[in-house]
Amino acid sequence: MENEGLVVIGRPLRNEYDAPAPIEALAAAVDAWGRKLSLPLGVVYCGTTINWPDDVQYTPIVIGLITFSGYGDDDEPVAGDVDARAMDLARAEAIPAEFWRALADEHGVEVPEKDDVYLAAAGWTWVALD
Repeated sequence: MENEGLVVIGRPLRNEYDAPAPIEALAAAVDAWGRKLSLPLGVVYCGTTINWPDDVQYTPIVIGLITFSGYGDDDEPVAGDVDARAMDLARAEAIPAEFWRALADEHGVEVPEKDDVYLAAAGWTWVALD
């Protein structure tokens, strides 16, 4: 099973979902905004989707600029070189307030007002910086 480790400059969701449809719709909207703004925007579901659609568990979700992405599996850790720019919080200024408002208005997204840098894992894995 492939796992992913990511650095995300953005905001965590306060929402909880019990079905995949609203998460998939949110991801499609964020992808569309990314294309519109020419930014590497994404939704990171910090867990596994292997049991979808039958068993959707609450899992943290982070939305923002994907500044690093690396892959691993059950036998190999996620690996890659992360430079300081990938964790530069000033890059969040590229995300317009209109983006967050649209997600709130159209998808009911609740996020904090402040951006931060997140080390996120997608899949059954842990991610660490060495």
